[in-house]
Amino acid sequence: MTSQRNAAIDILRGLVMVIMALDHTRDFWEGYTPSPTDLEVTTTPLFFTRWVSPLCAPVFVFLAGTGG
Repeated sequence: MTSQRNAAIDILRGLVMVIMALDHTRDFWEGYTPSPTDLEVTTTPLFFTRWVSPLCAPVFVFLAGTGG
């Protein structure tokens, strides 16, 4: 019996991993010392990745059981 993988779930899981990786490594490749949530000094992509990253881990764990 072969199982069919759902490509949309794999793509979403991959996107979540990329966002988590960007958030976890931003200090190394950006050299950015102020807070990414300080709206006076941050950039839009940096703020977005920091804002959405707390949602990534629960989504990834939820999708781990739905991949098939």
